[in-house]
Amino acid sequence: MRARVLLLLAMAACGDNIVPPPYSDANGRSGTRLEVQWTELDGTWLPSTSDFYDADLGLPCTPRRWLDGEWRCNPSSGEVVFTDTSCTNLAGRSASGDVPPDFFTVTDVNAELGFVGVAAMFRRGEQQSSLERTFRRTPSGACIENPAGDFEYWAFDGSVRRDRLAQMYRSSGGGISDLFAIELDSDDGMHVRAGVSDRRGFDCLMAPTQDGQQADCLPPAPRMAELYLNGCFEPIGTEQVVHVVPQSAFGSPGACPLYGFPSTEPVFIGPNDVFRRTPNGCEPTTFEPGTQFYYLSQDVAVRTRRLPLDEPNRRYHQIIFGTGTTPVVGSTLFDTEAMVDCRPDPATGMCSPEPWLPVTTAYTSNDCDRDSQIEIAVLYLRCDLDQEYARRANGERVRVGALRTQPVFVRSEADPDICTQVPTLETSVHLVEDP
Repeated sequence: MRARVLLLLAMAACGDNIVPPPYSDANGRSGTRLEVQWTELDGTWLPSTSDFYDADLGLPCTPRRWLDGEWRCNPSSGEVVFTDTSCTNLAGRSASGDVPPDFFTVTDVNAELGFVGVAAMFRRGEQQSSLERTFRRTPSGACIENPAGDFEYWAFDGSVRRDRLAQMYRSSGGGISDLFAIELDSDDGMHVRAGVSDRRGFDCLMAPTQDGQQADCLPPAPRMAELYLNGCFEPIGTEQVVHVVPQSAFGSPGACPLYGFPSTEPVFIGPNDVFRRTPNGCEPTTFEPGTQFYYLSQDVAVRTRRLPLDEPNRRYHQIIFGTGTTPVVGSTLFDTEAMVDCRPDPATGMCSPEPWLPVTTAYTSNDCDRDSQIEIAVLYLRCDLDQEYARRANGERVRVGALRTQPVFVRSEADPDICTQVPTLETSVHLVEDP
């Protein structure tokens, strides 16, 4: 089943005979500047929650939060690196052979509100000569060298004024007691329901339970816990994000993982109190001075009622979650032929079964050399063995492939220069492949 991605304003202007969905105003509405993009599958419509079109700039854009706490619709952009050991001079970077982006974005940490946001955006200038060494600044402020790679580097041709970008407003609308609809609005009248957040304020995705009557709101891209206190039985994190934590780390004999939700405030931890779980046991580790830590508290995903809407003569039905007069509309559809929940993919024109297993970048060498990079999916024994698909960070779906029996390694999230082995005591490691 092929999908169509349409701009409602363009449809009206061109006299297209396609009738917008009757619930378009509730789920999404274009403004005079920001245009909502819709995916249509056999008469069922869903608005994109991440891709818009800025008519003033004539460019597609994506909502991103800036350091001042405001949301703006940013054109697609590339990453920046520092060119000196003091992390003062910047350059844009793109992979060799790729079409370079028109813009580059600088990000930084808003320590007060606890998020990484956009600090500045620059237009791409002239190409620079190749750089042998580049650097990045860590959250604690240290300037460290980047791993080597095959890149092209670019000068900047002026900055983009933030007031030239369309400002957006993100809020939690009506919902049940534990779930809230995320609403995106703009001054020009654009409105779209952009997802779901839970009672703790974390964005989440709806996954149906086995009986199909209920659904769990799961974190979209949880990190794997790797740091611990007290003999590796008290997990901690260096970022205020949800982590996947083995039950044994909470002192439970269960094999399935739990979610570790971060504390609202960072905590001070002494330099000799942090440990890692390795194949050799629980070993002490070091970290940069000034690193912030967050306790990870055991909790479960929010569970609520799941109800596909009855839409006669359509293969794909919208799904609502919750009870009462203000249920939450999800971003997935129910495929009545395959009998599974699926997510519309404009790139492929299909509604693909929603994978919940994240893809992890790993390495076959114990120094995490770039030439040994692979992609893996980590399955928790007796919990995820029925998982056939995994999802890359960009949303692409891949198939869970062959079991990897040799050791694999990942860069530490706390310090990318540290290369650690993926534990296999409670997990199985699989390669991934394109479906």
